[in-house]
Amino acid sequence: MMKRSYRYFIPVVTLLIACISALSPFATDTFLSAMPAMAEYFGVKINMIEFAITFYFIGFAVGQFFGGPLSDSFGRKRMATIGLFIYGISVVGIPWCKSIEMVWALRILQAIGGGFASVTNMAYIRDWFEGKQFARLASILTMVMMLAPLVAPLIGGLLMKDNNWGLIFFFMATVALTVLILVLLILPESKKREELSYSLTRKQLLGKYKLILASKPTVFLVLSLGFSMAAMFAFITTSSFIYLEYFHVESSDFFVFFASGVTANIVLTIANTILLKYFEIRSILLSGLYLQLTAATILLVVSLLSLPPFVLVFSMLVIIVGSLGLIFSNGTALVLDTFPQIGGAANAVVGVVRFTISSIVCSLISYFHTTNLIPIGIGIFFTVLVSNLLFRLSNRSKIKQMDKIIEIKI
Repeated sequence: MMKRSYRYFIPVVTLLIACISALSPFATDTFLSAMPAMAEYFGVKINMIEFAITFYFIGFAVGQFFGGPLSDSFGRKRMATIGLFIYGISVVGIPWCKSIEMVWALRILQAIGGGFASVTNMAYIRDWFEGKQFARLASILTMVMMLAPLVAPLIGGLLMKDNNWGLIFFFMATVALTVLILVLLILPESKKREELSYSLTRKQLLGKYKLILASKPTVFLVLSLGFSMAAMFAFITTSSFIYLEYFHVESSDFFVFFASGVTANIVLTIANTILLKYFEIRSILLSGLYLQLTAATILLVVSLLSLPPFVLVFSMLVIIVGSLGLIFSNGTALVLDTFPQIGGAANAVVGVVRFTISSIVCSLISYFHTTNLIPIGIGIFFTVLVSNLLFRLSNRSKIKQMDKIIEIKI
């Protein structure tokens, strides 16, 4: 077991926690290139396969909802290992499914395990660090984590060379069980023994969330992050249709176009770690939201054209995904800094809201699926617009809250 005094503690722990976080991008992005083959195998339309991503979001939200408070009470490491085990075992059964409904059921179970494990990531970092140091490490964690969406479609494409989509899910299981072994051998528990209650009643569970949800600025901020992230998941869910079916991109080139947004995200995440030295967290976050809204507006206008230019659609999608490098880690840092003693529950709120909103947005886009890009353009635009409005409400509520505190002190 590694100790904090170890010279390479921070990079090793960050990398391992990033591996846990990468499970969800692997779960959603690795089989994107396999969607047409899966649709043919099960005899359904491609939007029915897209629901396999939506159901993952739902299960992930459930896993985070219960996993966050449980990790506060029983420890981060215990929840991470349980989650990794559930994720790995459930995904093994997907290649043997005979119906798309069975796939959906196992995807929900896989996602619950992923939620248990992933909810510990930011909580781990917050247990050890705070403030701007936490924000920087969260940015590094996010950057490393975003490498997963960068390589996931490429791995999926390589595994699909023989048109055997089942190999993709065996790959997910192998990754999960490998990370499980590493967590057991290397990762220490971040919470002190005296901080663990080893019990969680219904009152305690709801009490932790009630404490968080009682803060209006936090609620608005969490909702803002949720809608902003939903724009990226809307792109992930529909990327196969956009590039492979609508623009008829070669499947071998799909990785390049999909990975461009992830690359932009990594670049802006690196920039974020530098900007944090000179600017306030909220200012950087707001700039990211403005950038995302500008791109979403242009995407909406372009999608309404009879022949949307590929270059513009591609460029705007890259910016929409890339701008999250300035948004997500900063927003999460603000939320977790507000509730340091219940970091697991606070991180769970961020995750639950993010994946619940994403599942609703992606379901609506898939439900209104057409042969054009209009539902996608409209869905992403309104999602990003709502995110910007909610962040403004968060700032106003924060200012009012500070004014009340000042009045009381006076």
